[in-house]
Amino acid sequence: MTVTFDDTYEIGMISFAEVEDVDGWWYSASDVRYWDENGKITSVNSTITQLKCENGRFYYLIKLEKPVQAKKIKVAFGHPYGNQNRITVAEMKFHKWDSLEADITSLYEDNLHLQLKDTVDEDTFTTLQTRLDTKDHDEYHPDKAMLQKELNAAKALFEDSENLYKVTNVNTNITAQKDKHLGITGLNAWQPLGVSAKAEDTVIIYVGNEGKKSGENTNLQLVATQQHAESSNLSKVVTTLKTGRNEVVIPKLTSTDVERGGALYVQYTGNDPKEKLALRVMGGTEIPVLNLYGITDEKQRQEKINAYMDEIKAHVAQLKTLHRKQKGFSLFSIFQRYDEKTSIVNTTDIMLDQMMFSIPASQVLAGTNGDANKLAVSLNAMDDMMLLFYQQKGLTNAFSEKDVANKLHEKNSLPSQHLNIRYMKMFAGAFMYAAGNHIGVEWDQTTGLVNTSAVTADEQGKWQSGEYFGWGIAHEIGHNINQGQYAVAEVTNNYFSLIAQANDRNDGVRFDYDVIYDHVTSNGTGRSSDVFTQLAMYWQLHLAYDRYYNYKMFDTYGQMFDNVFYARVDSFARDTSKAPAPNKIALTLGNDADQNFMRLASAAAEKDLSEFFMRWGLLPDETTKAYMEQFEKETRAIYYVNDEARAYEMEHESAESFLNKNVVSANIKGQDRNKVSLALDVHNVDKESLLGYEITRVLMENGKQKEEVVGFTTEDTFEDTINSISNRSVSYKVTAIDKMLNRSVSLTTKTIKVEGDGSYTKENWSIETNMTSTQDQENPADQNDPCAPEKVSASYMMMDDKKDTVYVGETKETPYITLSLGKVETLNALRFVNAQDAKDVKDFTIEISKDNKTYTTLENKEVKDDNGVVTMYFNNGNDPWVTSYDASYIRITLNGYRNKEVRIGEIDVLGPTGDNVELHTANGTPAIGILSKDFVYQEESATQKEMKIPEGSIVFTGNYKGNPAYNVVLLYDENGQIIGGTDTEGNLHAEQIILAPDPGNGLLGETASGSWVYWIDGQYAASLPNKVRAELYRVDNALTNEGQRLVSDTLFVEIPETLPEIELNK
Repeated sequence: MTVTFDDTYEIGMISFAEVEDVDGWWYSASDVRYWDENGKITSVNSTITQLKCENGRFYYLIKLEKPVQAKKIKVAFGHPYGNQNRITVAEMKFHKWDSLEADITSLYEDNLHLQLKDTVDEDTFTTLQTRLDTKDHDEYHPDKAMLQKELNAAKALFEDSENLYKVTNVNTNITAQKDKHLGITGLNAWQPLGVSAKAEDTVIIYVGNEGKKSGENTNLQLVATQQHAESSNLSKVVTTLKTGRNEVVIPKLTSTDVERGGALYVQYTGNDPKEKLALRVMGGTEIPVLNLYGITDEKQRQEKINAYMDEIKAHVAQLKTLHRKQKGFSLFSIFQRYDEKTSIVNTTDIMLDQMMFSIPASQVLAGTNGDANKLAVSLNAMDDMMLLFYQQKGLTNAFSEKDVANKLHEKNSLPSQHLNIRYMKMFAGAFMYAAGNHIGVEWDQTTGLVNTSAVTADEQGKWQSGEYFGWGIAHEIGHNINQGQYAVAEVTNNYFSLIAQANDRNDGVRFDYDVIYDHVTSNGTGRSSDVFTQLAMYWQLHLAYDRYYNYKMFDTYGQMFDNVFYARVDSFARDTSKAPAPNKIALTLGNDADQNFMRLASAAAEKDLSEFFMRWGLLPDETTKAYMEQFEKETRAIYYVNDEARAYEMEHESAESFLNKNVVSANIKGQDRNKVSLALDVHNVDKESLLGYEITRVLMENGKQKEEVVGFTTEDTFEDTINSISNRSVSYKVTAIDKMLNRSVSLTTKTIKVEGDGSYTKENWSIETNMTSTQDQENPADQNDPCAPEKVSASYMMMDDKKDTVYVGETKETPYITLSLGKVETLNALRFVNAQDAKDVKDFTIEISKDNKTYTTLENKEVKDDNGVVTMYFNNGNDPWVTSYDASYIRITLNGYRNKEVRIGEIDVLGPTGDNVELHTANGTPAIGILSKDFVYQEESATQKEMKIPEGSIVFTGNYKGNPAYNVVLLYDENGQIIGGTDTEGNLHAEQIILAPDPGNGLLGETASGSWVYWIDGQYAASLPNKVRAELYRVDNALTNEGQRLVSDTLFVEIPETLPEIELNK
C-alpha cells in the first residue's frame, strides 16, 4: 500500500494491526520504498516483528535500517507461505525517526556490548530514561518495553555487569565440519547460552566477532528448543546471527497445552578454531550452566562444580518465583500454575568434552542431594565411559609424531561435537530413545545421570566394582555412535552397553552361551531373530582378539590400534586405504552392512574369518571372499569363546594346550529311537583348561562320510535329537576344545542305527503371520530394553514343540503363515497338531521358496487326520507316491478364514522317512554267499524274456521297507567303493533287484517288508572286501531318477572269509 503525507517527514518505524488475529497467520517480511521531496524513489532495508499488546492482540512493527526523509511511502508485507496474497490492515501508524534506540546502543564501546564508553555516567542514564518516559502524540515509543530492558541492562552493566548477564564465549573447536569423516550420525554441536526463553517472546542477542563489523553475518546459528518436547518438535534453527545486535522472536515449537519455550543454544558452523566469537543474551530467564569442556585441571574442575552446585541450589529455591516472572502478570497467566516437570525455567545444561546433559535443575539437586562431590563422581564416570566407548572406535586425541606424520590424526581424532542427553517426552512404549542429535530420557531417569558411581578396575583393566549408567543409557549412546558402515539397529549399539557392564564372567552378559552354541552349530543361514544372540557374534570377536581386560585404557592411538580389535575395525571403516592387503586386493565397502563387517573384521584380525561368519549364518559374497582369502585362515574355534575362557587364557599363559593331542574319551551311553546320549571326558590333560566338546554327527552317503556339526557343550554329556533322519547309521566325532580355543584330535564313536519320524528341529526357525492374537506380548520399555520393544507375536507358539500351547489368532484379511527354516530342507509333508479339521487343512494353499522371493505353489496334496493330528502329504500329480521338495521358506495361506478364529497348536515339517534297508542274517551270519543254482526272477513269456541270477554269482541279500518302483540298493565297502566285479577293461559289474508282492493289475505300492538281492556275476567275481554296508535310495521319478536321495543305510557287517552256498527260492 502507498501512503502520501502532507509534508516531508523523517520516518523511522511503521506499525500496523490487522482487523482480527488469525491463528497460524503472520507476516514475516516487509519491503519499504519512499519518495523524497524531489520525487526520487529509494528502497530502504527493514525488519518486521510481530508483537503482542497488553490486551493480547497482535500488531506488527517495521523498523527501518536508517531514517528516511519521505514525502510518500510504499509498504509491502510478505507471508511465509508464498501462495498467500491476503492482506488486511485495520490501522497503520508512521513514527518519526527517534535516535533513542541508537543513543542507547551507542553507550557501548564494543559490538558485544560488554563495555560502556568512558563518557557514560549517571546523568546519561537519567537523560535517556526521561526521553523513554516521555510521550509523543500521547504515545510512548513503540518499542518502549524492549528499550527499557536495554537501558536497564546498560545501567546494570554500569553498576555491576558481572551480576546480570553472562558472557558466553563460543568454542570454535566444536563444529560439525570437523566430524564428517567419522561415520557417526548422533553428534550435536549445540553450546548452551544459559538462558531459557518463552515462545513468542523477543530476545536481544549481542554478538561479538573479532575482525568483523556490526551487521556482518557470523558462523553462528541460534537454536531454540522446547522444554520436555516430543522428539519431532524439539528444536529449530531460528536464525544465523549477525555481529552486533540481533532481535529474535522465539518460535512456538509445539501446539500442545504446555509451557512453550525452552533453553537457547548456538552452534558454530565454521571450521576455524582461531575464530573469536562471544555473545550475550538479553531476555528470557537465566538458567545454571556448568561448562567443563576442556577443563583438565582437577582443582579447577572441582571449583567450577562447587560453584555450579551453589547456583543450582539458589536457582531451584526460586523456581516458582522465576516461573511467575517469566509468565508475566496477566489474567491468563494466573491460571497457569507452576509444574516442575514442564516449567521452562526448571532446566540446566552440563557440558563435558563428549557429552552434554540438558535436564531439569531440580533433578540435579534431587539426584545429588546438593553434594558437589557426588556430581563430580558421576560426571567423571560419564567422561570415562565415553572415552572407553571411543577407544573401542579407535578415536583419541593422543597421537605420536609418527602417527601425525602418517596423517592418522585426520580421521581418528575424537569428535569435536558431543552427544546430548535431554529431558524429553517419551513416545508410546519407549523408556528412552536415541534421535538424530540427542538422546531422550524421562523425568525419573534424569537423576541417574548425576548420581552414578564410577567403575573401578585394576591396571590391566579388570573389573573390580561399579557399573556405568546402566544398559539403557549405553544402548542409546550406541545408537548415536554406531559405525554406519556396519551398524545393525538394536544389535551393534548394544555392544557399548555390554562393554560398559561386562565383568569377565559368563553371567555378566545379556545372552546365554548355551543358546549361542546351539546357533553356531545349527548349520543355518541368516541372523538369529534374537538381538542378544546376534550381539554375541560381535562380542566373541572382542573376546578372541583383545588380550586385555575390558576396562584397560591405552595412552596413544598406536597402543589403541594394536590392542583393541574394534579400534582397528572402525579405523579401517573410516579410512579403507589403511587396511592390510597382503595380496594387493584392497578393502572396499558397499551398502551391505554384513558384507562390510566381514571384510572389516578380517582386516582387523588379519585372518580369514570365513568359517566364523558361516557358523553365524553369514555368507560372504565373492568380493568379501576375495578380500578375506588373502589372510591365513583362523584355525582356533573362536565361535565357542566365552568371557570366562578368555579370562582363563589371559591369567594362565602356561596352560596346557589340547592342540593335536589324543585326549578325548567318548561313548554312546544310550539310545531311545531318535535320541542319542553321549558320555564325554578328557584324559591325560588338565581339565581346568577344557572349554567344551564339539559334537559332529557322521552319516554315510554314496559310501563316503558326511559330517555335520550338531552341537557344542561344556558339560560331560550331550544328547542329539535326530528328528529329520530315520533308519540311518550314525556315529559321532567328538573334539575337545581348550580355553585357548585349540582343537584336540577327534575321537569317533561306534556306529548305531537310529529311527525318527522325519520332523525337523526348529532352533533356526522363524515365523511370520498377518494374524494378531490376544496372546501377543507387548513388554514395557525399561532400563534393560529402553527403546520401545517390538510387540512379540504369539505365533511362535506354533513352532515351540509344545503341542498343548495353542495359538489363537485372527485377521480381517486372508490369514497366512510364513515359516523360515533357516536353511534348505527336504520337504515331504506338513503336520498340523491341535488345528483345523482335515477338510479345512486340505484347502490351505502351500507355497515354497528357497529365497523368500520366488514361490512355487504345491498343487497336489493329500491329508490324513489321526485324532486331531492332520498330516498333509505332497505328490507330483502323476503318481500317488509322496514327492520331495527342497525349500527354505514355506508359506501357508489359510483359505476361508478371513475374519474367523484360527487355532493351531504346532506345525511340523516332515522330511523323508519310513524307508528302511537291512542285510539278511542267518543265525547271526550275514546272508552273503555263492549262488548254488540259477535263480529265475522273471519267467519267459510271450511278452518278456527270462531273467535270472546265474549259478556261481556272489549274492548279497536283505530286506527293505519302501516302494520297489522308486527304491534302489547299493553296496559299499569300508573304503567307500561300490562293491562289484571288474572285467578285463576294469569296468565295474554288479546288479540288483528289488522284490515285492505282485499287485496284479494295480500299481506297485509301498511295502512294509520286501526283499532285495545284489549280485556279482561269477565271471567277474574277484576278491571281496572285509566289510559291506547297504544304502537304500529313493527317487521321485522312476524313469528319470529325479529327486534321488539316500533314505536308509545299514551298519557295516563282516563278510565271511569262506562264502557259503546260498539257494534262493521264490
